[in-house]
Amino acid sequence: MYIRNFIGYITDFTCETTDAGRFLLQYLLNKLKSKKLAYLNYFGNIENPLLNRVFDIFREYRAYISDSDQYFVLRNISYPDEKLLFDIKNWYLNALWSEGYI
Repeated sequence: MYIRNFIGYITDFTCETTDAGRFLLQYLLNKLKSKKLAYLNYFGNIENPLLNRVFDIFREYRAYISDSDQYFVLRNISYPDEKLLFDIKNWYLNALWSEGYI
């Protein structure tokens, strides 16, 4: 996570259980209490079913979920199952893909 211009950016957030995710998010929010943040930004692939838990936890904390204008470009060089490869639900994307810059 990093902070720039009163905006906090969570570059990656994953958890195996809802309780663990709540604990992690609460810990992070407690650490940020002393910062003067306008808002906290998280970038994740909402199409990936593995991240449903993460987005549900953020919604519990009244997060606003919005679309991003970023695009993922993929060129298949040698993978035989293009249908699987080109299905965005099979990709785990976060802000680290963009080196943390949104």
